[in-house]
Amino acid sequence: MLELNGVVKHYHSAGEEVRAIDGVSLTIAPGELVALHGPSGSGKTTLLLLIAALLKPKREISALSEEQACDFRFEEVGFVYQTTRLMAHASALENAARDLLLGQVGMREARARAIPWLERVGLAGSLTRTPEQLSGGERQRVAIARALAGEPRLILADEPTGNLDSVRSQEIVELLGSVAHEREACVLLVTHDVEAAALADRRLELRDGTLHDAPAAGASGGVEAGKGGVEAGRSGGETGRSGAEAGRGGGETGRSGAKAGRGGGDAGRGGGEAGRGGGETQDSVQSGSSGAEARSGQRAATP
Repeated sequence: MLELNGVVKHYHSAGEEVRAIDGVSLTIAPGELVALHGPSGSGKTTLLLLIAALLKPKREISALSEEQACDFRFEEVGFVYQTTRLMAHASALENAARDLLLGQVGMREARARAIPWLERVGLAGSLTRTPEQLSGGERQRVAIARALAGEPRLILADEPTGNLDSVRSQEIVELLGSVAHEREACVLLVTHDVEAAALADRRLELRDGTLHDAPAAGASGGVEAGKGGVEAGRSGGETGRSGAEAGRGGGETGRSGAKAGRGGGDAGRGGGEAGRGGGETQDSVQSGSSGAEARSGQRAATP
């Protein structure tokens, strides 16, 4: 069983105290796979390093000596790092057997124990290939086989599926779950992969250095869907209001056009009346002139 009780790890950066791990308590039962996720910088990797005795917490009740910590890591812990840390120019088999060799296991036995795990991660045909000949995902699987070859009772996996496709990711998480259940091992899986986390027995979230139960995947999905529906509704409302405004604008434009047309008609009718008035005035002037000329002629003809 893995049990943490109020673990604290603070450090100073740029003159400020960073509370990377701030009183974390955690229990993982034998045979349990627990997924841990959280935003970048929330302290997930720091927590794994503390559990593996690669970092010392702020307060220790009973500290391990360096030799005891080293024995603990080799005998009890299988650690999958974010970076593969493979030996260059060494075969996949040699890399997978490395920790066993460092733990004083003979070469033949170390290789015999590493081969089944390379096979289980899908690398049976790549035993002699070096890291330079392997893809990123294949190198990651060699690192996973290396962590499992010692059959540890505690497995700490820091983003083990980060370089894998979705199919391989599911296979690796299922393998970790199988190891936990078959060998009664405690497995703590750090991941950003929601689908991978959903395969765990339990999900936790590390936020601002403190640990919380993670919401169920369906619940978080429902919340996101609800948010999406609200946004869609708002967008639809905005679109509807814009359409109404456009309609009202069009109506006002139409009414203005009608008024302008009526104004033009009135102006035209006014022009016609003025034209007719002008014609009548001209007729009157002509008529007056003719009358004046007739009277003048009449006076001239009279002796």
